[in-house]
Amino acid sequence: MLGDLGHLLQLQALTIVQNKLYDLKHAKERRLFYLILLFKYSSMMPCAINIDWPSLITAVAAFATAIATFLTVQQIKKQREVAYKPYLSFDKAYFSVQPSRNENIFYPTKWNENFTSEFYVDDPTKLNSNTYNLKLCNIGFATAKNVQIKISYDKNGFIEMIKKLENKFSQELRINIEEGNTFITFTPGQKITWKGIGFSKNIGSDSHFVSVLPVNITKDFSLVSLPFAFLELSNIYMFYLGMLLGKEKVEPSIPMLTVYISYENIANDKLTQRFTILTDLWSWGGGSYSGQFILSEINS
Repeated sequence: MLGDLGHLLQLQALTIVQNKLYDLKHAKERRLFYLILLFKYSSMMPCAINIDWPSLITAVAAFATAIATFLTVQQIKKQREVAYKPYLSFDKAYFSVQPSRNENIFYPTKWNENFTSEFYVDDPTKLNSNTYNLKLCNIGFATAKNVQIKISYDKNGFIEMIKKLENKFSQELRINIEEGNTFITFTPGQKITWKGIGFSKNIGSDSHFVSVLPVNITKDFSLVSLPFAFLELSNIYMFYLGMLLGKEKVEPSIPMLTVYISYENIANDKLTQRFTILTDLWSWGGGSYSGQFILSEINS
């Protein structure tokens, strides 16, 4: 009779366990439930297995020690990885663009990596200064090796936007854009002082550095140029919008750029990062414009 009662209690306990486990999704909760069940039913079951409590406590303590050791090793491993991991970032990027002047026509010409009090360019030697450098730094704790940088944007879409605007002006106020297999050229109309320019379509789109040292070793930045074609297309776009200012409602929308970076740490592990660059205009008109390039990392 006592044996039947024990079996009945075991079946009841098994049913309770089965129903309860459906409600417990996490392994930690299930382990805790097993311990509670063990304490609750061990004294009620005559045919239950005799438990060596000192050995059980010793085993639990050993298990807890093993878990603590494992977590400590994992933490040390993470700290070691951080200590040998470079991490690339960009400094703040402000800009201003000055125009060249021909009577009452102001065409944006000279890019500056800061703000200037000069309204327009009066030095002919500065008329084709369409370069701009982002400042790259390594805020990690290890050197980045074999750093490859590629900057892309929707060039064809940008040119299409410009083509729609140029139809609003006479030929002498237009900048003719011709794109070949390798080169892109910009030829201004007669009323524009700027003499035009032509260069490889990819110049400024790719950069390479043998290494970039952490900022705790060097305070120098690695200079990453923006694509020349992007800068010149921005000048043309803003010139057309400036000519329309006051005549119709216009809202600048310069395309976003994407920066792809790949590099290696000292263990030759491959690492990658991606950034977007948004052109945040603070002021524009009269052939000049200024603002900030907002760089945001894309978390993959």
